Amino acid sequence: MRLLLPLLAVALGCAGLSEPLSRDDGGDGGASPADAGSPVEQQDGGPGMGLDAGAGADAGPSVPAFEGIPADPERFLDGAAEDPSLGATPGAGRATCYDELDNDGFGGLDCAVDRCRALASCCVDAGDCCAPMGAEAPLPAELVFDCGDAPLESCLAVEPFGQPRPFVDDAALAFGGDAEFDSGLLVGAPVDLRTTRVRVGARFAHGACEGSCLESAAMGFTAQAALDDETHVRPLVALQLSPSREAAHVLVGDAVVARLPLGEEEARWELELRPTGEAFVWRDETQLARVRYATVREARLVLWGHSRNPGATDVQRARLLELDASAERCGMADAWEGPSELGLDAVSEPARVSVVEAAGARWMLVLGEGSGADLFRDDAAVEAAALPEGAREATLAAGPSGELELWYLAGPDARLHRAPWTEAEGAAGWGEAEDVGAPLPEGFAAPSVLHHRGHEIVVAEGAGGLVLLARGPATMGAWRDLSEGLGGVPAGARAPSLIVHGDAYLLHYGTRSGTRWYVGLLASDELLAWRDVGARVFAGGAAFDARGASAPSVLSEGDALRLHYVAHDGVTRHLATTRRVAPRAARFEEAS
Repeated sequence: MRLLLPLLAVALGCAGLSEPLSRDDGGDGGASPADAGSPVEQQDGGPGMGLDAGAGADAGPSVPAFEGIPADPERFLDGAAEDPSLGATPGAGRATCYDELDNDGFGGLDCAVDRCRALASCCVDAGDCCAPMGAEAPLPAELVFDCGDAPLESCLAVEPFGQPRPFVDDAALAFGGDAEFDSGLLVGAPVDLRTTRVRVGARFAHGACEGSCLESAAMGFTAQAALDDETHVRPLVALQLSPSREAAHVLVGDAVVARLPLGEEEARWELELRPTGEAFVWRDETQLARVRYATVREARLVLWGHSRNPGATDVQRARLLELDASAERCGMADAWEGPSELGLDAVSEPARVSVVEAAGARWMLVLGEGSGADLFRDDAAVEAAALPEGAREATLAAGPSGELELWYLAGPDARLHRAPWTEAEGAAGWGEAEDVGAPLPEGFAAPSVLHHRGHEIVVAEGAGGLVLLARGPATMGAWRDLSEGLGGVPAGARAPSLIVHGDAYLLHYGTRSGTRWYVGLLASDELLAWRDVGARVFAGGAAFDARGASAPSVLSEGDALRLHYVAHDGVTRHLATTRRVAPRAARFEEAS
């Protein structure tokens, strides 16, 4: 079992060795049933709202407490089984996983504690909740130095550099670097450290070393794409063993940020990098250091070192005895790939976009500031697809059987309607509409509609903030107001987009600060307790969205998310899209 140690200060100098710290007797970070917090009460819609308010005092037999609408019932129940407070008073136990408080006084906070790691919402944007990459792994699972007399690059996935070249010495890797230049290997393919958790383990032989000898061996990651014969490795982060100083150094850039005891000969060292920018150093399963480093899109694993006499055959040099590596893909909320502008002939100055997968195609509704609207199917304009007369605040939805629906406000009293897309006898258009009977609060606008497990879920703008309504089996067929859980959303949040991905509800929204627009993100397991992942998970990245992104519409695409949005360049607005990794099978590693 690994012994988890507190944060090692980055500012450690080389003057003293940092000894291992004792294990933190951290608790589970959550509230006991007695201190689980106040129940999440259902919002009272007030007179005339017509919302299901639960059983009254004279309603007869008690009605089970409403426990929300789990995105994945199986995972939801597993979490409650692990800790009863997660399934106690509706939402209260889960809310303690997001409140940035040490609820039980044992030093654990929020999603970092064991009791909360069963929640799918805690897995979002977590650098240690990842999925194995399998055959797509950029690094070899292990390096075995048994190439005989053949060049290393002929039998291993490596690129040697430096003079003299590294070589095999007694079934171990010896480095040829001298006092001036480095020598070593680039290993495997480039690694995206923004979305990948990497662990590299190794055993070293220290070699015989006295005083000012140069014997050293290091492993780490660099942003350098290639290295030559006159190379100085510039690590992003690395572990370097220096027998002459009887220490192991943690390097960030050119700086030594931690000095650790060298330990026993052939001890197992491990360097773990997370896409959160945290790096951990372990020796024989004991954590010795935790430092910060800069994540980059393309980094290379590099092994390098020096010898006091690279050409000698009788030197007991520092060597790498064995090496293994693993890589896992993680869903980081801000790791969007380069955005691209959509070249669609849509309304000028788009204000909002709604995109869904339905009826075997990808549909996009583009809305202008006024009544203008364009409908696209697989990026092709759909002719004669005008909105129903008087329709406003329209949005697309994928129906319970995968059919295409249009939801919109209509009539003098602004009732919420839905209409199916129909294609019969060569004619296509919106079919007969029905009033869904939802009681709408003041300011209802820009809705997003999700059908999930027999429920209709609507999130929209409201005069007092975002509004969340749901109807289905869990609400006994009545519309229920679940807006209270969204109280932490920034004021002025606009145009929400709700989907289910990776067993969690993901709610993206637009928000503005000054002249810039951003996309924010909330995550939930059951629509009651919401985790604030970040108010600025995307802000553009090109000239056409130099002033940011608004009106997000998000799709689940296998192990990725696709974001369509309105891009702002400071003069006009455009339609654009971007994508990020989001593995659905991501899980926290079980404690050993």
